[in-house]
Amino acid sequence: MSRKRRQQRRSTKPQLPANREATDDSVETSGDLEAVVRKEVSNLAQEILVAEQELFSGPLPHPEHLAAYKEISPDIPERIMRMAENQSEHRRKLESAIVESNLKLEVRGQMFGFVIAMSAVIGGVYLMANGQSLEGAATTISAVAGLVGLFFWVRHERKQELKKSKANAPIMTGDSSTPLSPPRPPQ
Repeated sequence: MSRKRRQQRRSTKPQLPANREATDDSVETSGDLEAVVRKEVSNLAQEILVAEQELFSGPLPHPEHLAAYKEISPDIPERIMRMAENQSEHRRKLESAIVESNLKLEVRGQMFGFVIAMSAVIGGVYLMANGQSLEGAATTISAVAGLVGLFFWVRHERKQELKKSKANAPIMTGDSSTPLSPPRPPQ
């Protein structure tokens, strides 16, 4: 609420209905006074609950604020636009670098996992070929079971991540890319 509106509200005194005069004679009973007070309180409560909310989100200031900046200096809106474009480009570069790094780490991990699993399988086959068939079979089976288990575990984790990201996704408006936020309760 603007400061001007608050000052007007403070300076406004409750008024009696138009058909009454503001004298002691006009209040015949305490019931009439209570009814007037109740009505004024009700009107005041309705006035308090009525509010206007405007949401604006994004890297640029609200167009009205941008116009106010232009009044200060004509080149400020252009500088703000350039700053927002540079920030967006920087963010995209960082995101690309992170994705590329994650892909490299994933490929490297898969290669190391393959080498370890194949070493275990080859070791198991070697043990079976040298007369230790029980130990060799156990080594080979555990290596294969580990790989299969890891495959299913990673698949399960990705599904959980997808569910979590869908649950945490912001609700988008139909005409804008800004998420809706719940209204604030009246104070």
